[in-house]
Amino acid sequence: MQKKVLSSNELNAIHSLELEALTVIDQICRKHSIKYTLIGGSLLGAIRHNGFISWDDVDIAMLRDDLEKFKLICKTE
Repeated sequence: MQKKVLSSNELNAIHSLELEALTVIDQICRKHSIKYTLIGGSLLGAIRHNGFISWDDVDIAMLRDDLEKFKLICKTE
């Protein structure tokens, strides 16, 4: 099975959507004092590439209590 190679326009569109989603998550977390952190490729990309690693998705982590709080708040946000 061959992998589909994304064009730079497709990749930019995906990264734009990922950044938009991460921005919303960040706004919710700041508003409700929920702690989270970038991990994996997202952290590496932010530090080493000042952005995304082209083949990666968004990786974040939260402690269980913060995750449960986030899940409840997202139902109304």
